[in-house]
Amino acid sequence: MSHEVDKIIQIINEIADFNDFNAHKNAIIGLLRQVEKNESFNNFRHERALKDKNVLFSLLSKTSDDLKSANKELLTRAEELDTLLNTIPALVFFKDTSLRYVMVNKTYCRFTELKTEKIIGKTIHEVIKGYKSSFDYSEIEKNVIKTGKAIYNIEEKIIRYGDDHWLTTNLAPVKSEQGKIVGLIGVSWNITEQRNYELQLQQAKQIAEAGTKVKNQFLANISHEIRTPLNGIIGMSQILTKTNLNKNQKEYLNILINSSDSLLSLVNDILDFSKIEAGKSELEYHDFSFKELLNDIRNVIEAKAEEKGLEFGLFVSDDFPDIVNGDSYKIKQVVLNLAKNAIKFTKAGSVKIFASVNEFKNNKYSVQIRVSDTGIGIKQENLKGLFDGFYQIDATTTRTYGGTGLGLALCKKLINILEGEINVKSVFGTGSDFWIEFKVSSPKEGNLFSSDDKLNSAEQLNVLLAEDNLVNQKITEFSIKQLGYNIKIANNGLQAVEFYKDNIYDFILMDLQMPVMNGFDSTIEIRKIEGADSERQRTPIIALTANATREDRKKSFDTGMDGFMSKPFNPIELKKMLIKLKIL
Repeated sequence: MSHEVDKIIQIINEIADFNDFNAHKNAIIGLLRQVEKNESFNNFRHERALKDKNVLFSLLSKTSDDLKSANKELLTRAEELDTLLNTIPALVFFKDTSLRYVMVNKTYCRFTELKTEKIIGKTIHEVIKGYKSSFDYSEIEKNVIKTGKAIYNIEEKIIRYGDDHWLTTNLAPVKSEQGKIVGLIGVSWNITEQRNYELQLQQAKQIAEAGTKVKNQFLANISHEIRTPLNGIIGMSQILTKTNLNKNQKEYLNILINSSDSLLSLVNDILDFSKIEAGKSELEYHDFSFKELLNDIRNVIEAKAEEKGLEFGLFVSDDFPDIVNGDSYKIKQVVLNLAKNAIKFTKAGSVKIFASVNEFKNNKYSVQIRVSDTGIGIKQENLKGLFDGFYQIDATTTRTYGGTGLGLALCKKLINILEGEINVKSVFGTGSDFWIEFKVSSPKEGNLFSSDDKLNSAEQLNVLLAEDNLVNQKITEFSIKQLGYNIKIANNGLQAVEFYKDNIYDFILMDLQMPVMNGFDSTIEIRKIEGADSERQRTPIIALTANATREDRKKSFDTGMDGFMSKPFNPIELKKMLIKLKIL
């Protein structure tokens, strides 16, 4: 615009007269219009600049507010993250690729007993004096940085200032925006108290197991010491029944046998209950005659029922199996306990046992055995704790009928081991029904022989008995001679070895606990003799003991014995064992 004005001034200065004016008038008017036009444009530009300025100020103001808000938000998040990191009870740390600390939380500082500035830029060995790990932990961190893969649940024991500490750690790589690994982050949990607690539990468990072992050994010793004289009394009493006795003598002898049986039954119940409580009772599967087992129970209960003037009946369904596979000892013990209880609590009327089959499926029989009586019955409110250990309905019942309250509890535990059920229905003053349901399998072997088979065999076998107890010697000798066999008796394990060297025997009955040399060592020596003489055949050895524990049974077979029987045995059981071992 200044160019046009200067031009107009120049033209005006050069005008000398009116003619000059007319000559330059149009030029001056054109320049004036150009000036006017330029001024309007400049005004527009000025106004636009003002508006743009206002918009710019507005945008700057808004951007400033947004920045302030974003900054405030970032500060809030940073404070929250800092609070989280420093509140969490875990040890949180960030290391660079040289495994030097870049950041740690307060828990880590407390663990190391150092301030943050004393940790940053240093390695673990520089931070913790005397640091020792249960393995090369730094190699794991290097591997995380090298592979870019996280590793979880790294458990290590470290020594810090001479004390053992246990940590479990998770490690993960940290990457930049470009994907480059710039370090790692770790989260460690101090599990020292937990591990110490576990160690205490382990020590307590070892002490408890040692105590249990002592207890079991004590029970085994007590079992042997109690059962041995009892077996002697029962065995000799049974031998006496086969002699000529007058009426009074038979009556006294029956009382003696019944009392001994009751005492032996109580001892067995207590020992079995203790074994079950200690988790030492296991199922012992074998083939047996179920009907023969029921007949044995009938013989025991029928005699007790006659003593009290009670009617007794055993009812077995037509489809009930004979030879089956299962734990006959535990089954017999449960049924006998239920039947004896029924006799005990019944003053008049009857006691009956019913045996039936629920179903046969997958080569297994589901059987039910029910014991019914017309005894005193049980009130409904007293049924709840009936199967608890040492449970007695009331003191009056205990004084009137006696007992320890152990029988039904033992039945319940034994049935649980058999994976069966036990139930009861009772009407007070009328009687009770107890029934058990469990499964037995088809036999693994053929039917050996029935109880009707004769004891005597045409075969004349030579038997070596190793037994230190004089009474047990007499009882076993009587049983062996009933079978028609010859017997040689050794008073201890060493003598048994000497007799074995000089003679050939068809089988050996070996007591386990004997002076000079026990049955285990004697068996080992006999097997050595056989091993050194290729022409000598292996002689079957059957363990014969009053201490029928699982450990002794296992040890018997481990040392080279072939069978295991509890004292007192009956000749039929021995003959079955001989058939099973293919001696007969």
